[in-house]
Amino acid sequence: MFRALQRLLAPGEGPSLDGWQRGLKISLRAAHVLGAGVFAGGVVFGVASEELESWLLLLLVAGVLVLVLDVVESPAFLIQTKGVVVLAKLVILGGIVVSGEGEWLLAPILFASVVSSHAPSAVRHRVLVFGDRVRGSQSNG
Repeated sequence: MFRALQRLLAPGEGPSLDGWQRGLKISLRAAHVLGAGVFAGGVVFGVASEELESWLLLLLVAGVLVLVLDVVESPAFLIQTKGVVVLAKLVILGGIVVSGEGEWLLAPILFASVVSSHAPSAVRHRVLVFGDRVRGSQSNG
């Protein structure tokens, strides 16, 4: 069973993002950060929710597309520190949406996101499950 899971999460060299694909991923990340910053700031400062809808849409669409590209590049992304942080953010944000409360968590989530995305490569790419038996992506994109 472990071997099958290992093949699923780290099937060898995945497709690398070169040229325009890397540029697309960087542009999507920038759009995601812009949407997250404006949306979180708007919530913190009490901007009407209707005025934040387009920023939330940008945040969600760009974030999902970046996540898809990360997983396509290496399914092991989901068990690396960087992927686990993304999954934790999604769980917390889902809890905020379902409960309708906890907007105060947006600023700490944004802070933790920036810290984790700028952590040293050895931290971001560390595989948290299965030790060194699964090798994840080492991309910097």
